[in-house]
Amino acid sequence: MPSQIYKVGEEDKSSSSTFRSVRVNKEQCLGCGLCESLCPEIFEMKDSKSQIKKGADFDKNKTCLVEAIEACPVKAIEKNDN
Repeated sequence: MPSQIYKVGEEDKSSSSTFRSVRVNKEQCLGCGLCESLCPEIFEMKDSKSQIKKGADFDKNKTCLVEAIEACPVKAIEKNDN
């Protein structure tokens, strides 16, 4: 199953870097639900895998989004800084 890629706000307020998209790698995802529990405004589980909710407000939820990215045990959630 392919990854999801979604656009994110211009600046990551938790650091000085910018980040422009977020990707959930479905092949790596364990389906543990940690991302959903840390940031339910962004993540939901579907077919035992994480996915990004449609209409998720990345700018409003940057703090929990970064927490979920950093906490993922298999690093299946990736941000693109370029």
